[in-house]
Amino acid sequence: MRSLHAAVVVLLIGSLSGAGCGSEAPSRVVPTAPTTVAPSTVAPPSGAMTVSGIVYDTANRPVAGATVEVLDGAQAGMTTTSNASGQYWMTGVFEDGTRFRARREGYLEGVSRLGPYCATCNPHHWVYFALGLPIAPADIAGHYTMTVETRRGCNALPPEMGSRSYAVTIVAEARQPTGADTSFRVDVSGSSLLHGYAWERIWIGVAGDYLELGMGDLHGQPGLVEQLGEDSYFSVGAWGTAAIGSAATFTVPIDGEIVHCVRKPGAALFDVGAGTLAPGLKS
Repeated sequence: MRSLHAAVVVLLIGSLSGAGCGSEAPSRVVPTAPTTVAPSTVAPPSGAMTVSGIVYDTANRPVAGATVEVLDGAQAGMTTTSNASGQYWMTGVFEDGTRFRARREGYLEGVSRLGPYCATCNPHHWVYFALGLPIAPADIAGHYTMTVETRRGCNALPPEMGSRSYAVTIVAEARQPTGADTSFRVDVSGSSLLHGYAWERIWIGVAGDYLELGMGDLHGQPGLVEQLGEDSYFSVGAWGTAAIGSAATFTVPIDGEIVHCVRKPGAALFDVGAGTLAPGLKS
């Protein structure tokens, strides 16, 4: 059976805790190319390009009013300001590797480099920032039991699918956006888990005592797939935010998709093109 966009709760029990379970998580900002650009009265220089991006904090919340400055190259000293969604854009001549800096009062500054042209990206030329807070982030690394629970009133799944638990380890990523550990991955263990059939990633970004947790790629591919029986499967793809404390558990209200399905005889397990459970799986 399939439950689309079912709200869930992820309860992690281990070396940390937290509080707060809302009805649903706030809307997530998805980076897009600018759509409202004031017309310029000055012709752009030859070979000019538009660079765009978003200024976030380390828990992926957009930062409005940040000053973005070009640090080197022909446009060194050019500045602009991020809007209410944290987005900015500027037009000029920029070489690959050009450094940009984002600053705003109350945050640590961040420096990022312009990468090469990306044909499949939107925008094609981009620089994103993750600004740290001037306070220590919550230390969430450790061993946990993660329980995924559907919200009460969700009758689309069998009762036994309403709560699934897994042993997990939260590990700081090797590459961090700041000097402190604010980016983490969640490693899930269990012999019933399937590998190679999904965008297998559960990640957490932390800013102070606030975090964002994501499971999957947020575009349909789940972050966790479990085989329940010979032809029965369970998967989760979702994201959510929470304020956390300092005890032994924390709870994250999550929006996303929980899928329980049974494979039809002879059908492929996954739709490789979409990266999701295949149409061959029946309700």
